[in-house]
Amino acid sequence: MNWRKNRSLFKSASKGLIVLFISLNMFNYQILFSYIAGTLKSTWYNWTVPDTPDAACTLANPFFKSTEFRNNKCVSCESITKISRLYDTTFEEIDVNYIKRNSPVIITDAMMNWKTVAVDIFNITESYRRQSWIPDHKPCDLLTNFDLQTDFILDYLTIASNYLSNHWFIQWKNCDQRAVKIARNFYQQPYFVKYYLPAAKINWILISYQYETNKYHEINVEGRRFVQFMQLRGSFKVKFQPRQKCRNSCSIIIITLNESETLVINSDLWSLHYKPLTNDINAAIITENDLR
Repeated sequence: MNWRKNRSLFKSASKGLIVLFISLNMFNYQILFSYIAGTLKSTWYNWTVPDTPDAACTLANPFFKSTEFRNNKCVSCESITKISRLYDTTFEEIDVNYIKRNSPVIITDAMMNWKTVAVDIFNITESYRRQSWIPDHKPCDLLTNFDLQTDFILDYLTIASNYLSNHWFIQWKNCDQRAVKIARNFYQQPYFVKYYLPAAKINWILISYQYETNKYHEINVEGRRFVQFMQLRGSFKVKFQPRQKCRNSCSIIIITLNESETLVINSDLWSLHYKPLTNDINAAIITENDLR
């Protein structure tokens, strides 16, 4: 009888030991798996989201390309203190020696042999009035000393074209392709870009009459663009101001852009500002093309 009782106790004890052994092994496996998972997670984190960009233990992601402004770009404009004037040039010369070096340049014969409509406030206003959609058209950007409490460009053109109006300026930006095409009546593609750039999808019209000011007005060109500032009538003072991150490296440059001259600039490092001179009428058109 005692033998059977002892045998039963032995079986119970054996089962308990087996359960304990299995539990301990499972616990050890859990620790092992947790360690492996933590190591892999740490490795993945260091490759994708480094705490410090210079950490020696991190891996660079070969597919990531930064689009942030690089401060070393400012080197290309630190020695620019004056603007060259060219004639009988080529797109290759402008691209290599000026655009790719962030150096503005003026082309003095860009409008040679143009066949366009004469630029004045009356012709511009009439070109707009002929379009049925114009009365409700608002340009993308508008700046003027007329205070009409309206955004419709035709209202400003109408008052400016009144023979009694004087001492005014209007600048506006065309993004609507219908308005862009109207502005094309007053300029052509300069010979040096004719076969290299498509027709610009954005243009600006600047026009003033007997308007004198000490303040420069900004042309808000966004991003990296091939900009052509075409002086169709009169003259403008033009100021190139280094963008914020280059202001400690590069100088402000001011030039006079004369009638029939075209300024070409890469807008990557420079913001563009202008002010009318005291001529009876000053007029210019600015075009923007993407730079790739």
